[in-house]
Amino acid sequence: MQRLLVIGAGGPMREGLFLAAARRGISVTLVDDNPYNRYDRLVDTTILRRPDDPALVTDLAAVARRADGITSLSDRAAPLVDQVARAHGFPAPGCGAARSAHDKALLRRLTNGRLRPVRSALVHDEQVIDRFFAEWRGPAIIKPVDGAASFGVVYAESAREAHAGLEHAVHRSRRGLAVIEGYVPGPEFSFEVVVRDRAVWSLSVTEKTTTGPPHFLERQQVSENDQSRYERLGAQAFAATLVESLGVENAVMHVETKLADGGWTLIEAAVRPGGGMIAEVTGLGGGLDLYDSQLAVALGLTPGTRDVAGPVSAVRFVIGRGTIRDPRSLTEIAEGLDSVLHVCTLLPAGFRVGELEANWQRAAYVLARGADRTQVLAEVAEAERRLTGALGLTDAEDRRVA
Repeated sequence: MQRLLVIGAGGPMREGLFLAAARRGISVTLVDDNPYNRYDRLVDTTILRRPDDPALVTDLAAVARRADGITSLSDRAAPLVDQVARAHGFPAPGCGAARSAHDKALLRRLTNGRLRPVRSALVHDEQVIDRFFAEWRGPAIIKPVDGAASFGVVYAESAREAHAGLEHAVHRSRRGLAVIEGYVPGPEFSFEVVVRDRAVWSLSVTEKTTTGPPHFLERQQVSENDQSRYERLGAQAFAATLVESLGVENAVMHVETKLADGGWTLIEAAVRPGGGMIAEVTGLGGGLDLYDSQLAVALGLTPGTRDVAGPVSAVRFVIGRGTIRDPRSLTEIAEGLDSVLHVCTLLPAGFRVGELEANWQRAAYVLARGADRTQVLAEVAEAERRLTGALGLTDAEDRRVA
């Protein structure tokens, strides 16, 4: 039996990695400090420690020596995982890639010379914002330098708005730092990239819809088998350049991008599978099993390739305000909607949803799959509308920008 060390579970809805390990007969030791994830039921051993604690390099030495590989679902644990992997001869994600996953300023420094540049600055004080807007004519994004899941993201159309949003972003950073970047227009996508031995092994592109400003929560994710459109737009070349720029060695990457003027612009990148049901829709629609690929890469095995026979898959989230009502039964949500596979609530009855500023405030989701894209998208939207009403929430209006 192979043994895998996982440092950092990252958040909820990550059961897929541990279930994939069970299917392969892999024994998992999980190191994490998150109290609301009950992954302890899916692994062999749990160790309650902060996944970014530098002392783990020494404290876990005996555990690592008995393991066959190491991986993570947490951005803040990525640098430590890279360090442990190198110390014990395991496949490693790459030092620069691991550090940049938790440092958006570093990410820009490593990639702006190779990919489409995005004006960016680390905000030490308000004067940085003033200088930024003196040179940049357009809206901007302020976000925690080490943030994730849209937490702490602020959209600003002027230096005045940026000053007002700075405290919001800084307060949500573990390091107390924010970055300001020029807003990139265009539709949003994510690249799910399997990297083995510094080369792109496989790639699947997911189409995303977000709420508008100020916080850009992810509303919908769509993955389909026909990836030819993205291939024509140079997705493979973009991914290869990114991998080289960050020095990625062995990892499953989640890369957020915008598509504008016929080309790709990098927004963020991480050396772990995408969260929030990305892995599920990519498997059902794009035909790529991200969690099984993550296991294979971590253990030095050959990952599978993308199944080219998959249909269209979509997940749509309930994003609304109010006090969540107990729907009793979810049967009526999917009634008459043939493509809907699953309906799930994420927040408990009685929970009050106020200001919407992070993806973990999404109340529920609907998962659908089918052969016809138009039908799948129509039915997942209708199910989400019904579910929003059943939960007693008022749907968050999307303020759109170009």
